[in-house]
Amino acid sequence: MRRELLFLWEILESIDKIWKLFELDQWDESDVQCDSVMWCFTVIGEAVSQLSTEFKAEYPHVDWVNSRQLRNRVVHSYWSVDFERLRKIASQHLPQFRADIAAIWVAVSGGTAWPEMPV
Repeated sequence: MRRELLFLWEILESIDKIWKLFELDQWDESDVQCDSVMWCFTVIGEAVSQLSTEFKAEYPHVDWVNSRQLRNRVVHSYWSVDFERLRKIASQHLPQFRADIAAIWVAVSGGTAWPEMPV
């Protein structure tokens, strides 16, 4: 179970970093900002792919597939990533995904709550 906790932690940390990056007052699609966002989405997808099939099957309501597919899109077509689309994913899809992963974290960690991201 320690392995799963590591990957869940990576997912939650990366989501929080994405939100912080998109909240910057000076979002200007600089190389550093864009690379950071792409890296975080890559980490999320990679962590999801490292979770066992059996583990993911215990939580069928979680959208595991799209996270992995987005990672593949970012990694293999990085030159054509649409950052407005990533911003939309961050604002419309990541909140539910984060809530699902945080709930799994609590279940797997024995009741330790993941700190909520300030809104």
